Amino acid sequence: MLSDQRLLPASVARRQLPKNLRLGDLPLFQAELERHIPPTELRILRDATVGPEGMIWEGPRLVRESLPSYGRSLRRGVMPLAATMKRRPQSNRDRYEEALWITDYWSNEYFHWITDALPRLLVARDFVAGRDLLLPNRFQQLTFLEPSLRPFGVDRIAFIPRRQVVRCERLLMPTSTAPTGNYNESLIREMRQLFVRQFVDSSNRDSPVGSNKVYISRRRASRRRIANEDEISGVLKELGFAVVCMEDFAFERQVRILACAKYLVSNHGAGLTNMLFMPPGGRVLELRRVGDSHNNCFFALASALDLEYFYQLCPSGRHRLNARSRDLIVEVPALRQTLTAMLDRKSVG
Repeated sequence: MLSDQRLLPASVARRQLPKNLRLGDLPLFQAELERHIPPTELRILRDATVGPEGMIWEGPRLVRESLPSYGRSLRRGVMPLAATMKRRPQSNRDRYEEALWITDYWSNEYFHWITDALPRLLVARDFVAGRDLLLPNRFQQLTFLEPSLRPFGVDRIAFIPRRQVVRCERLLMPTSTAPTGNYNESLIREMRQLFVRQFVDSSNRDSPVGSNKVYISRRRASRRRIANEDEISGVLKELGFAVVCMEDFAFERQVRILACAKYLVSNHGAGLTNMLFMPPGGRVLELRRVGDSHNNCFFALASALDLEYFYQLCPSGRHRLNARSRDLIVEVPALRQTLTAMLDRKSVG
């Protein structure tokens, strides 16, 4: 019978400094230059009850690992489950002898699915066969879900019915492979290899967008856009960048676009997650808010993937949204200077 076991040992992630670091900006990155990554365990939850939003109880106890791993209100997660706990499964279809669980409350967001949930699936790959991957109800709407699972050999997915709970005699739950925004470096590199093998034809390395320089636009997002994007898009096109919105492409094509890319530019947002598919040695430029020392997930990801990281600090426009959600204003002369350094292989490193 299965029992709790260690899947990955603890490790230490040491990040490379940005290639264009200004000494005055060091405090923005300093806290993330070295991080301890805890071990990953396989937990076997017995007599588990799971609600449609993804909250888990083992017997009467709320399982903390099913909650977000960073500071957000628990009320949003606990209250939906508290309501559904009054409703018990009505038939055997709502009961499982064994199932696999890899998500928390935020895993339906693209970044968290790719960098938090799927590494848990990869490390638990030996337990996929013959078991259902149990997912919250809302995951059915994700267009990237099915293709992103394809490289892992998942052939049995079960969605928790809306306004219902399901019972599992044994729920296999790998714990996080790293705190959110951090990475087990060997595992995240293995993720890259897995996706590239699945979706990229090794005999054809021509970019689907006609360039190995890619700018990912957030113009269709509701927040954290570039206020003067038309202006900077012109600069990027002059330098040979393809300007793309990832929403225009199926997941498989997104993988191919970035697998052919040597240079990637975007502002902080889910599109930068796709640097995961870039080959080692590529260069990434993140347009980020002035004074932002909190959102270093892409700085850390670039380092874990052996990509050279560049940044440009941008003031935020005036808006009712909080500072982290405001649009950015990119200073064009500074952008030209940063891009020149990024594209000149002799200028840095």
